[in-house]
Amino acid sequence: MLAHGLLADPGAVPLVIGIVGHRDPVTEVVPILQSNLKRQLQQLISQLPHTPLIMLNGLAEGIDIITANVFLEVVGADQENRGSKATNHQLVAVLPKSPEKYREDFQDAKALAAHDQILSRCNAVLTPINCNELSLPKVANAHPRADDDPTCYEQQGFFLTQHSHLLIAFSDGIDTHLKGGTSQTIAMHKGEFHRRFTVDGVLASKETGVLIEHKTPRRRENSPTADAGKIKYWPVVEGDSVEIPTRLLAFPHRLDEINRKISAQNFQPTCYNTAEGSFTRLWSLADNLAKSSKKNYELLCKALVISGTILILLSESLEEIVKSGRGLWFILVVITLALIPKLQHRPKRDFISYRCLAECLTVQHLWRAIDIKNDAADLFHTRYNDDLSWIRSTLRAVRVQLLCSYANEARLVPQSIEKAMIWMQGQIAFLDNKIKVFEHLSRRLMLFAIIFFIAAVLMAILAISQNFSMSDQSQSYRIFFSLIICSFSALAYSRLMGYRDTKERYKRSLEQFKRAQIALKEASELPSNVIEYQRIVIEAVGLEKLDELNDWVADQLQRVYAPGT
Repeated sequence: MLAHGLLADPGAVPLVIGIVGHRDPVTEVVPILQSNLKRQLQQLISQLPHTPLIMLNGLAEGIDIITANVFLEVVGADQENRGSKATNHQLVAVLPKSPEKYREDFQDAKALAAHDQILSRCNAVLTPINCNELSLPKVANAHPRADDDPTCYEQQGFFLTQHSHLLIAFSDGIDTHLKGGTSQTIAMHKGEFHRRFTVDGVLASKETGVLIEHKTPRRRENSPTADAGKIKYWPVVEGDSVEIPTRLLAFPHRLDEINRKISAQNFQPTCYNTAEGSFTRLWSLADNLAKSSKKNYELLCKALVISGTILILLSESLEEIVKSGRGLWFILVVITLALIPKLQHRPKRDFISYRCLAECLTVQHLWRAIDIKNDAADLFHTRYNDDLSWIRSTLRAVRVQLLCSYANEARLVPQSIEKAMIWMQGQIAFLDNKIKVFEHLSRRLMLFAIIFFIAAVLMAILAISQNFSMSDQSQSYRIFFSLIICSFSALAYSRLMGYRDTKERYKRSLEQFKRAQIALKEASELPSNVIEYQRIVIEAVGLEKLDELNDWVADQLQRVYAPGT
């Protein structure tokens, strides 16, 4: 893919866990909290053996430092037990300020020393300096932003909720109405309105994650102490056991199955040409599964169109039986209206899902490689379809991987742009070829429909012009009806596969890619600001690609073959 060869393949997709909690938990409750968190982390590692865990942690005094130590203890034990078979678990610091400025938040020397010690053990450190998603404009309300502006903590909380599938919160349940407070971050993760929300926070969309809330009393007079250590889950499930309910781990288990496949020794990443380099293992798997699902879907569509046609023709030939009251016609209608559309669902859903994942990953890697802030997950607008929401969660996990990688390695922007040009040339060749193929298939099916229709008309003329007997007229009627059904079946299959509509959409994308290719070439000849201009062009190409993908998905979800309607 685009950034591959510039950055090592990140490998298995992580389950991203965010931590949020108070800075002043009651000391006596801390051992209970540590024990419960340890059991939950051990459960995840045990049930998801192929999936690395990434903990996003603000490393503030109190809960952040406590949970970071528990995480390091648990993953250290896993690496010791499994050796080379252990996955690459990572502790990632997510700081609201630069490390130097953030140290000024610590009033206690012991807490600061603990922060520094954990920070040195982090696999990556994300700050407003190396992560656009944590940065804020230097001006707020037409005035320079103050150093103590709490909005940076709100931005940190938004980052945690946006990128974490599991948010583990340690809260006493009291809403402090503070920007960046624990209660606000919890509300953001649940999608609830909060009086302190910014416009971006209210309007931002996110697929549903999981919230694990540990009751954590604070060292304050009004903080409730009852039920300390009790655990609540959201979405709500019955019970308050320490072990995370299986129902809430559907996406992590799906992720683990993907990781099992891409970590197999015989799995080979896709490589179309040496100039572009090998694709990531995740992209390669998504592409392979999309291709196989498409083949299965096309075969099923052909079988369904043929079987639907036969059912209708059969119902006509068994007219006398139907009239006898045995209900065969009703049974055929039930089959065509109920069974046939359902049979299409799974292969079609898998084809759409994995093709979307591959296309979004392409844009995601490219934008990250040249430091474009846009998020492919936010712009993939099928979040209202439950079958596709896992794609957005996967994209966010990959995004965290890339953010961590680029936090430790410099971006090679010129090389990334060069690979983007190779990708665009490949897209142009692909689209040009597909347009010709779809044009040919669309014309061929239309030709079949016309031939069957003309044959039906000729049969009707022959029946009218000749003095046929009653039996001959009945036979002519059946042949005429059969030819008409075959004609409409050819049209139905063409419509179901969407050859004409897809061809027109591909033509629009082809023109966009050609214009972008010309623009990139012109940008390379500019005397200055070449990289910035090329970034603009590539961002536009990515947006066009995602827009085309969204249109394609919406169109595909509407295509269902129902011959009885």
